[in-house]
Amino acid sequence: MTLENNILKFVSENNFRIKIVFGYCSLISILFCCNSKAQIISNNGAFLSATMGTVIGTDSIFNNPASSLINDGILNSFTINNAGNIQGNGTYNVSKRFSNSGTFTPGTSSVNYTSSGDQIIATVNYYDLNITPTGSRVLTFPSTGIIGVANVLSLAGGGTTYSSDGSTLNFNGTSNQSIPAFPFTNLQVDNAVGATFSGTSTVSDVLKVNGLVDVPPQNIVSVSFPLGGYLKHTTLLPGMHVSKG
Repeated sequence: MTLENNILKFVSENNFRIKIVFGYCSLISILFCCNSKAQIISNNGAFLSATMGTVIGTDSIFNNPASSLINDGILNSFTINNAGNIQGNGTYNVSKRFSNSGTFTPGTSSVNYTSSGDQIIATVNYYDLNITPTGSRVLTFPSTGIIGVANVLSLAGGGTTYSSDGSTLNFNGTSNQSIPAFPFTNLQVDNAVGATFSGTSTVSDVLKVNGLVDVPPQNIVSVSFPLGGYLKHTTLLPGMHVSKG
């Protein structure tokens, strides 16, 4: 472990591992307190583990190929760049960007997008995906890829607006999920227990359901199709009421 040019580097040597177990003032936090120049954590082939109760704060985390990070604590970072393996049941507070070209295993973790400026949602599988209300900004769902949600999708209101450019939102939990009101481009439900719409939603391209979808009678689901699209089968007619169950 070295501190070079404001970068705290972990390099694998003989299966080097470090477990951060110091609670709120973790080992990494202690290093930051002692030398405020440490702004970046760079993991190069090492195994890092942050236990429950640990709080880590940094500008950027680079989890490079063949590197592992297990987060069961709270990780606060402007950017997370993952090309290795990240897993755990902790909290990730991302105030700028989350980039993933490696493996992200969510466990029962929460990923919170907390910036007061515009952000892009990473196309990974989340357990809890939370957009915190911080004022006027644009949250962009990318043009390709699948964004999975295994538990809760919480969307900020107020001045937050959303751009859905073509990616698919997939509700893939194992207990009943709530689908919030949202202008979906592609919506997929892979939940055998079921999912319930909690507000008025639109699906402008593809709606795919492998399981149950419950539409309460006070809510509306609108399905529209691009040029050349078609609906294979429906028992609904324009103006019909949708009954629960």
